Amino acid sequence: MLVEDTRPGSESSETQVITVFKGNLIFATFAPAFAATELRELELDRSRRHRSRSVASIPNPYAGGSAEIFIFVASSTASGRNLFFTLFYDNGSPVPRDTQLWRTDGSRSGTVLLHQPLIPQEEGLLVPKPAPTDDGRVVFHAYDTAHGHELWVSDGTPSGTRLLQDLLPGPGSSYPQELLRAGDFIYFIAKLPVYDREIWALPVPRVRGSKP
Repeated sequence: MLVEDTRPGSESSETQVITVFKGNLIFATFAPAFAATELRELELDRSRRHRSRSVASIPNPYAGGSAEIFIFVASSTASGRNLFFTLFYDNGSPVPRDTQLWRTDGSRSGTVLLHQPLIPQEEGLLVPKPAPTDDGRVVFHAYDTAHGHELWVSDGTPSGTRLLQDLLPGPGSSYPQELLRAGDFIYFIAKLPVYDREIWALPVPRVRGSKP
C-alpha cells in the first residue's frame, strides 16, 4: 500500500529511503528542481496509520545555476546519539559539484553541516561512508587545501570536526577510501609514494575511562 504521498498529486518527490534510526525510518524527499533536501522521519508501529514528519529542510546552495543539480544521500552511519550522512550534488560531470557531511539527532536544530567538500574535484574517488567509533564519533575521509585528501574525525559538531591524521604531510593526498569498522580497528585503503595503494588499520578510539 502507499504509505504517504509526500508531494500530493502526480509529481514525484524523488523519495529516498536512508536507514532506521532511533526506531524510526529516516528518508529524504526533494523539492522541485532539487531546490532543497527534506529529511523526514516515519514512526514504525503496527497501527498502519503511517504519517511522517519533517525533520529538517536543507537548501540547495547551487539551485538556480546554469547546470541542473541532482542530489542524493550517498551514505549514512549512526554513532552515539547522531546519524551522520553524506549529500552528493551531481551536475552530470565526471566529478560531483559538491559532497557534504551532515549529522542529525532527529531534530531541526540538531541537523548540522559538518564539512565540505568531502572529496576533491578529481575522478574516481568514492564518497565516504563514515566509520563509527566507540565514543560517538565517526572517522571519514575529506579534503581541504592545506592537507589534501586525508582522514578526518567528527564528534557531530562543526568545531569537533577536524583532521585526524595527515598521512602524506602537506597539501598532497594519501587518498584514504573504503573505510570499514571491524572489531577494534577501522580498515581503509590509502596511497603513499613508498607503498602505493595498500590497506591500513586505525585503532578505534575507546570510550573515555574504559580499560585498554
